[in-house]
Amino acid sequence: MNDKRIVAVYCRVSTEIQRERETINTQKKRLGDFCERQGFNPFEQYVDDGFSGGDLDRPEMTRLLNDIRNGKVGTVLVTEPSRLSRDSGDNSHWIGIFEEFDIEFYAINYGLRIKRNENGGYKNPILKTGNFISESERDNIRNRVSFAMYQRTKEGKWNGGVVPFGYTTFHEEVKKLLKQGMHEDDARPVARKTCKEEKKLYVYEPEANAVRFMFDTYLQTHSVRKVRDALHEKRFWTREGQPWTSNSLSRILQTPVYIGKVWYGKRTTPVKGRKMLVVPKKDWLIKDGQHQGIVANEVFNKVQEILQSKKQVRVRFDTVYKLAGQLKCGNCGGSLQGKSSRKPDGTIHSYYRCYTRDQKGLLACTSTPIRKNLVETCVSEAVIDFYNNLNLMGVEDVVKRHNQYIRSSEGLLREEIQKMSERNEKIKKKKTFLFEAFEEQNLTASDFKQRMQEINGEFTENEEKLKDFQNKWERAKSQLIDAESVYVFARELRKLWNKSDEEQRKGALKRFVRKVTYKDLEHPLEATVVIPVVGDNSRKDRGSWPQRARNWQGM
Repeated sequence: MNDKRIVAVYCRVSTEIQRERETINTQKKRLGDFCERQGFNPFEQYVDDGFSGGDLDRPEMTRLLNDIRNGKVGTVLVTEPSRLSRDSGDNSHWIGIFEEFDIEFYAINYGLRIKRNENGGYKNPILKTGNFISESERDNIRNRVSFAMYQRTKEGKWNGGVVPFGYTTFHEEVKKLLKQGMHEDDARPVARKTCKEEKKLYVYEPEANAVRFMFDTYLQTHSVRKVRDALHEKRFWTREGQPWTSNSLSRILQTPVYIGKVWYGKRTTPVKGRKMLVVPKKDWLIKDGQHQGIVANEVFNKVQEILQSKKQVRVRFDTVYKLAGQLKCGNCGGSLQGKSSRKPDGTIHSYYRCYTRDQKGLLACTSTPIRKNLVETCVSEAVIDFYNNLNLMGVEDVVKRHNQYIRSSEGLLREEIQKMSERNEKIKKKKTFLFEAFEEQNLTASDFKQRMQEINGEFTENEEKLKDFQNKWERAKSQLIDAESVYVFARELRKLWNKSDEEQRKGALKRFVRKVTYKDLEHPLEATVVIPVVGDNSRKDRGSWPQRARNWQGM
C-alpha cells in the first residue's frame, strides 16, 4: 500500500431492514478495532445511513470512489461485500475501480484480503460467492416486502409512505405536538385521542376542506389550472404552506384514497434494471380501505369522467429548442421550457415558458412567454459578436491553462502506459520460467496447462488496459490547442453557423453558453459566453465572460 494513501472504513445500513440501523455503530467499532490491530493509521470513515444496497446513488460511496480516483485512498475496509452493493452487476463497477487503482480490500466477516496482484486478485471465488449471496438476500427481502404490502392492501390497510393531503396519522400528530414544544411522553397520549391506531389514516379536517373544494371546483370549471387559482384565492396552501402546482392537483383528483380506497401495484420494478414501470390502472389491486373517505363516490366518478374526456393524444413536434436547460427566468429563477402548439391555420407557434408560472400560476411568477426564434436569435448573435470581437491576447491565458491540464493528464497516462509495458515484460518472463520448469519436469502437464491459462489471461487483460491507456493518450494529445486556432475559428464562426443545421447549432450553444436569463422584453437578455476549454480553469469560470445580449429591437 502507498504510505501516502489513507485507509477508508465504509459502513452502510439499509432502509429495507430497519433493524440494521442498530448495527451501524457495531460496524464502526469492529472496523475501527481492526484498523488498530493492523496498525492502519490514519483511517477515515464513510457512512451511508439508510441507503439500500441496490441504490448506487449514495453520497458517501460517491465520495469514497472520488477519493480513490484522486489518489487519497489506498485501502478499503467493510464488514462484508454486501455493504458496498447487493447487486453483482454493481459489484463489477466498484471491483473494476478497486483493481484499476490498486486498492487493498478487506471484508473482515469473511476473513478476506484482496490485492490486485496477489492470490488471483479480484477474481477471488469467496468474493463472488459473497456477492451472489447478498444479491439473493436482496431479492428475498424485496419479495417478502411486496407480499406483505399485497396482504395489507387485501385487508384494506394503508401501506405507509407519504401521508395523503387531507389525512393524518398517529405519528404525524405526534410530530405536530413535538414541534409545538410538547414532550414526547405527553404528546403520544394526546395524539392517541385523535388517532387510536398507529398505521391508519384519519381525516384531518383543515386539509379535508381544501380537498372537497378541489373536487367541487373542478366539477364547475373542468380546469385544473382554474382549481389551482381558486385555491390560491381562498388561501388554501399545501401542507408546507406553498402554492399548489397543476401536477400535484391532477394527482389528487385521480387518487382513490379520497373515496376510502387503498391500492397496490401502481408501479413495479422489472427483474433487470431499477427504473420503476407504471402499471395500467386495470391491473392495480384496489380494495375498500379501513379509513374514511373525504369526497362522495359520485363526485369522484364524475371528476374521473371529465378528466378522461379531456385527455388528448400528445402531438409531438420536431421543434429543436436550442436553449433547453440553459434559459432561466429572471423573475423567479426557474427554468424556461419549450412549448409548441398548432394553430387553426396549421402554423406551429413555439415559445419558451416559465415552468414555475405554468405549474403555480401568477402568484409564483409573473413572467410572460417569449417566442422561441426571438430569444434564440438574440443569444446566437451575442455568441457570434463575442467571438468576432475576440482579442487574441485575451484568450492566451485560458488556452495556456487548458494545455497545462492536458499535458498533466498526458504525464499520468504515460506513467500508466510505462507500468503496463513493464508488467507485460514480467508476464513474458513468467511464461519463460514456466516453460523451463515444465521442460525440467518440475511441473505436471495439468499444472503447466492451468498456470499457462492464468498467465495468458493476465497478459490479455493487461494488453487491453494498455491499449485503453494508449487510446486515451492519443485523444489527450489531440485536445491541445493554441490561441491562434481559437482566433481563426472565431473569425469563421458566422460562416460555420450559417452552414449548420438545428441540432448542430444546439450543440454549439451548449458549449459556448453557460447560462441565459430572460426577465421581460423591457430588459435585454443576460448571457454567460464561454470558450469551451477543459480542466480546473473552466470550473472556476476563468474561461467565461458575462455578456449583455443584443436588445430585442431589430430582432
